[in-house]
Formats: sequence, structure tokens, C-alpha cells
Amino acid sequence: AEYMGESCMSLRDCLAEHQAAKATLRDKLDRVRIEGEQHATKFSEVALNVLNADVANVWRNQHKIESKLKEIQSEAKKFTKQTTTWVNTYQAFNNVLKEVGDVENWLATIELDMQVVSDSLIAVSEANRLQQEKEAREAADDGVRHPMVVS
Repeated sequence: AEYMGESCMSLRDCLAEHQAAKATLRDKLDRVRIEGEQHATKFSEVALNVLNADVANVWRNQHKIESKLKEIQSEAKKFTKQTTTWVNTYQAFNNVLKEVGDVENWLATIELDMQVVSDSLIAVSEANRLQQEKEAREAADDGVRHPMVVS
């Protein structure tokens, strides 16, 4: 019988050759398995390093975003406070303007009342003057008609 290209002399020789071939194949298979494991390990390490670099990059970016978000929130709070201050200042200024407008209206009313009083006083003064002139004329007319004795 021939086994693997060689002639076997006996069954024992064939069995020995078979076991030797089997051991050689097992050794080759073990070397291939070990090489495969090594390549798989290298691949895993490279892939893991790439993924870790990406994860680290994502983490850094997320940290930067969170930091910027905190800054923006802080600025938004400051802006809200400033805006509230501006609104309150505007409202106070607007109220003062309304009060000034009220004072102007009050002054205009007082001025109009004073003008009425002034016109009335002028009219009364004019009426008194005319009355006095009339009385003086009448007295003069009475003096001419009824001469008085002056001593």
C-alpha cells in the first residue's frame, strides 16, 4: 500500500507515517492558528486604537461643547439681568416723562387760571378807573352847577 506518495512496508509503518503526517499537520494548524490569533490581536489593537482615538476626540469635543454651553448660559444670565435693568430704567424714565407731562399740564392749567385772574383784575381795575372818572366828572358837573363856597 502506498500512503502519501511513499510505499508503506507494513501496517505499522503506514500507521507511523499517518501519525507523523497528522502531527505535522497539527503543528502547521497550531502555527496557523497562533498566527491567526496574533493577526486578530494586532487587528483588534489597531481597531481599538483607532476607535479609542475617535472616542477620545468625541469626548474632547463634548467637553468643549459643554464648556462653551456653560459660558453661553452664564452670558445669557448676565444679558437677562442687564436687559431687566434696562427695562426697569426705561420704565422709570417713562414714568418720569409722564410725571413731567402731568406737571406741564398742571402748569398750563395754572397759567390759564392765572391769565383769567389777571384779565379779571385788569377788567376790575379798568371798571374802577372808569367808575372813578365817572364819579369825578359827576362831581365836577355838580360843582359847576352848585358852586361851593370855599373859604
